[in-house]
Parts: sequence; structure tokens; C-alpha cells
Amino acid sequence: MEGFRCGPAELVDAYEEDYFAAVVDVWERMSQGQATRVVAGLFPGTQDLTAGEKPQEHPTARRTADWLAAHQDAPAALRRLLIEEQDHLLRSLRAQQSARR
Repeated sequence: MEGFRCGPAELVDAYEEDYFAAVVDVWERMSQGQATRVVAGLFPGTQDLTAGEKPQEHPTARRTADWLAAHQDAPAALRRLLIEEQDHLLRSLRAQQSARR
């Protein structure tokens, strides 16, 4: 999964919508350990910030926030995992933003 996440953006970005559409099903069908590895391992968290973009405005950060808002009844462990992955993404994007200053 790590290799997939590090793939070219043109390849990986095409799967982001499928990821968010399938995440609940993955969580329900697998053991919690397996689901945790898949959900965290395939989270589209390797992203680049475009010039002038704020980290919280990044499409993946917004998509994650939208998913969390729409799925407040999702299992707490799944929501926690997505919140943690979003936090990693935002931290990375903030570092990129700081490096450009």
C-alpha cells in the first residue's frame, strides 16, 4: 500500500473518490486490524500544496472533512482513524506552506 500511495498523482488521485465511497464497507467487512491497515494505508495523504492554496483548502483535506461531516454515525474507531490521517495530511501541507515562505 505504501508503494501505491507514493505513485504518481495522476494515478493515485483517480482512486480518491473510490476510497471514500468504500471506506465504510471495508471497515464492516474486515477485522478491525485489517481494516485499520487498509483505511490508513490507502488514505490519499501524500499530496502537494499548490501555490497560494491553504492547507485546509486542499481538495483531499476538504474531501475528508466533508466525509466526516456526512458520516457522523460511522463507527468511532473509523472516524478517529480518518481524523488522524487528515491531521497527518494537514501537518504535511502546513510544512510545505512554511517551506515556501
